[in-house]
Amino acid sequence: MQGVLTLAGEAVDWVHRPAELNGVRDAFAVFMAGESMEPKYQAGDTLFIHPHIQPRPGDHILIQLRSGEALVKRLERRTEAIVYIQQYNPAAILEIATESIERIQLVIGSMDRR
Repeated sequence: MQGVLTLAGEAVDWVHRPAELNGVRDAFAVFMAGESMEPKYQAGDTLFIHPHIQPRPGDHILIQLRSGEALVKRLERRTEAIVYIQQYNPAAILEIATESIERIQLVIGSMDRR
């Protein structure tokens, strides 16, 4: 699967949070890995995560898997057993079994690394 991140759980840098995350407990950011979400997100972009808003279809999300890996994709739809996600490059709809998912969190925006 393209664009897989590994979340270490420790800070590697500090950035100013966007206004939407002021006062949000446990908000965090990740660096985008790979090209699977181009042109929306580029490798190295900082993505801001709101850990308490339930994502809806059409939202960009961070999916943390029980394996410790994570993915940034677009949420298409969910069933009790499967979460359907979209990547842009190459264009594909992927299926992830809900039993393999630790959590799904909302990407509220990004900061371009350039």
